[in-house]
This record gives sequence, C-alpha cells and structure tokens, in this order.
Amino acid sequence: MSMGAAVGVWAVARIQRAASHMTPTGMANDAQRFLSRLETDVRAAVREGARTKREVEADLRPSEQARRGARSPATRPIEAQATEAPPALPS
Repeated sequence: MSMGAAVGVWAVARIQRAASHMTPTGMANDAQRFLSRLETDVRAAVREGARTKREVEADLRPSEQARRGARSPATRPIEAQATEAPPALPS
C-alpha cells in the first residue's frame, strides 16, 4: 500500500511541475533560461573562434614573411616605415 501512495505522490508532483511549465510565466522562464544558455554558448564560440584565428595567423605569419622575403609593414618598426617612400600607384 505504501508503494502505491509513494507513486501517487510522485505522479501528482510530476504533473504539477509539468503544468507549471505550461503557464505563461513558466513558458517565459523556460525561454529566458534557454536564451541565457544560448548567449553563453555563442559568446564561448566567438571567443574560441577568435583564439583559433590568432593561433592560425601566428602559425602562418613566419611562412608569409619568408615568402615575401621581407618584413611586412605591420611588423616593421615605425621609424623604418617613416623613412620609406610610399609605394608607387599602378598605372
């Protein structure tokens, strides 16, 4: 008999919990939790993408500089850039 009562109490609690999610307030709370988790996941994905981009660029930079045979303007000292003539415009 006590097993039947325990199952009955559990079932009623489960139904009440499910019904509370179907109210406007319950649905709004569920949506808010979902959007909060989504925001966290998107921010984490953007951070991971930016980190990966920096790593890939750092790996590619030496080979690009070697291919060009000179340092790119972004990596040359400001003083050296100031003394160079501007590049010629294509005709």
